[in-house]
Amino acid sequence: MEIVEGKWFRLPRLGVDDFKTLMSLGVKYDKSKGMMINYETNKKLLVEFLENVLNDKIILYKECGICGKNIDCRSCEYSLSCDYYKVSEKCVCDECMTIDESYAFYIMQ
Repeated sequence: MEIVEGKWFRLPRLGVDDFKTLMSLGVKYDKSKGMMINYETNKKLLVEFLENVLNDKIILYKECGICGKNIDCRSCEYSLSCDYYKVSEKCVCDECMTIDESYAFYIMQ
């Protein structure tokens, strides 16, 4: 299952205890939109929990703060020095990183 931080997603129906666990991990819930993870979510524990409950691999993506493209942190050149479980939900993709003023565009978003 693929989840983009800061965007709403749906999960299959879970039991009450599993739902409570999701809420305790900082997952946001809206009855009409579904669930969303953000900077407050304990992403490391969430991934472990969902992989166990859903019996599926969970892949977290960040959204590029400039162009909106999904970024796969597993293939990022900064993955060894970046703790993507703790950083913000937006980042800058490789393509936008080549723009001279990319940092200025990023902070203006």
